[in-house]
Amino acid sequence: MNRILHGAAPLLALGAVACDRPNPNPSPSPSKPQAAPAIAAKSIMRPAIQAEAAPVTAAPAAPTIVTIAFAYEGYALDDTARARLDRLAQASTTATATSIVIRGHTDASGSDRANLRISMARAIAVRDYLAAAKVRVPMTLVALGERRPVRPGATPDGADDPAGRAANRRVEITLR
Repeated sequence: MNRILHGAAPLLALGAVACDRPNPNPSPSPSKPQAAPAIAAKSIMRPAIQAEAAPVTAAPAAPTIVTIAFAYEGYALDDTARARLDRLAQASTTATATSIVIRGHTDASGSDRANLRISMARAIAVRDYLAAAKVRVPMTLVALGERRPVRPGATPDGADDPAGRAANRRVEITLR
């Protein structure tokens, strides 16, 4: 035991000497806090690898919405509607779309059941026309009937508003 303590004596002496020396890096006084030095972050990856690993932060494109108007009764496409659908079928946004939603609408005249049938028939007519024009994007059909009018079908005094009702007879095509 004496031998172990005797061998440890030089180490204890060094420790005692080290405690008596002043600290070369004194800690800051509590009254003056010091900010940590700013160190610029630097990646260890090669720039080419960093470029490949960089996250894509581009915002998604806003959906394209095209409206097709319909006559008072029925679901037949007129010349204006067919021309508009032809332009849509040839547009680059249609070729790059991942999905198309076709929503059929009617005005408030007629029963709810009849309006739902007509709105679905209008959506089907548009889908079939786009499919015949070689649009190969998944299409979803939605029949809304008179549920989402864009204009009132009557004036504030309760009189019929033919222009308002006509605006509600439509199909909205949304490309995403």
